[in-house]
Amino acid sequence: MRLICWNTATVQGEQPEIVCGQSGATIRPVYLLQPHGQAPIVEQWYKGYGVFGGVDAYEWLAQKNIPAETLANMSTEEIRSAGISIEDNTELYQDTNGQWYTNKWSWFAEDSFPSHRNRKIHVFDNYDDIICEEMDYNAAIEQGMLTLVPQNAILAEIGVKDFYPLKFSFDPEAQYDSLSPSERVPNYEEV
Repeated sequence: MRLICWNTATVQGEQPEIVCGQSGATIRPVYLLQPHGQAPIVEQWYKGYGVFGGVDAYEWLAQKNIPAETLANMSTEEIRSAGISIEDNTELYQDTNGQWYTNKWSWFAEDSFPSHRNRKIHVFDNYDDIICEEMDYNAAIEQGMLTLVPQNAILAEIGVKDFYPLKFSFDPEAQYDSLSPSERVPNYEEV
């Protein structure tokens, strides 16, 4: 079974630990840290499904980073999908004709993303797909036909001023602002 795992947030030079719900692991509380002095969300026994103290980490990520007026028009599933897209740092590219492209499904390609409602975003399956002017993805980037639009610029379009990434710690006294973001451990499987 595939589990959702992250490295703990650390200060520079510190070795992160893996936050995961694997069987046989030492059971100890893990904390989803929050900005602005808010109390951390404690999970006594993380099972590996992205939920900490009853709070879905991806929903938390979306709720901390997307304006309330945008969230109000979204379902719980859309909010969670938005959080996943934010954490994945989904890449969006724009061609010289104003067309948009991405290499994977993203919340940013959905109608729920207000500033993209009138934009067609082409999702391609692999880097060999012909995407513009008879070029594949890699050739279009090399020829300057596609320009990467950084995620922070896309988030700024919907009013995100400060970005709050996920941060986890086993230390109940850890402070959100003093630690680096937690990074997801890709393809972690329970044995």
